[in-house]
Amino acid sequence: MKNQSIWQNYKIQKDGLFFSNIGDLKMWCRFMQGEIQIAYEHDPGNGKSAAPQNPPDDILWSRWPLKVNNRIIQLVPLLPDRAVVIKPESPFRIIKSEQVQVYTRVPIWVQMNVINNEVLHLTDIPSTVLSNTWFGSVLEGELCYWISSGLRQSIEIDPRRPHMAICPILLINHSEEELLIERIYLHVDNLSLYISNRQLWSDETQIEYKGKEQISHISVSGKAPAESVSAVLITPPRNPVKKSFVAKTFSTLKDLPGLGID
Repeated sequence: MKNQSIWQNYKIQKDGLFFSNIGDLKMWCRFMQGEIQIAYEHDPGNGKSAAPQNPPDDILWSRWPLKVNNRIIQLVPLLPDRAVVIKPESPFRIIKSEQVQVYTRVPIWVQMNVINNEVLHLTDIPSTVLSNTWFGSVLEGELCYWISSGLRQSIEIDPRRPHMAICPILLINHSEEELLIERIYLHVDNLSLYISNRQLWSDETQIEYKGKEQISHISVSGKAPAESVSAVLITPPRNPVKKSFVAKTFSTLKDLPGLGID
């Protein structure tokens, strides 16, 4: 797998066992007695080590009774199924009428399909278990995932981490005040995934800040970012939307101090 993307179709031999290690995720698949069986576990910190090819004896198997002809499975990357709240390593400020290009890495999910004359979806599994958090007020908000240390003005591709997608974000301050960036709410379910030299990229999100009392204007480019050379679309968005919409995007750490859900 060193010289090719892990996102492809795999032929499983009769009575064979398929194994893949992506990020913290270890997963196994087998075809047995007219059904497909999948098992997985998360092993944080051990993704770089040589993982055992055989699953633990006590692992739980999910089962799909399904007769197939070819025993071919397909791995597809997906962005998380909920929005993510990104906390930079340290807060920064954008003066009025200024804009800043930033990048974040977001752990992907792994969709497993079976190919049987058509593509049949089986399950989606996160490559890394993310912490839950709340974005909004006590009365109104949304359950999201939490990512810390996640905003940089430049970023390098890293094909050694196929479970991480680079998401470009253009922040524009169209208000008459300084914008303090402490947390950003990013609608990753609206983004597509592209692949270039084994590196996953999302399309760019542009966020225009209008002021404290107004919601932000958000637009999605709908194309591979310029930094991703010869990138091709690999996964459409989970939740396709029009290229622009409005939503609350920024919040301070004072909004809901100490609120986090593991």
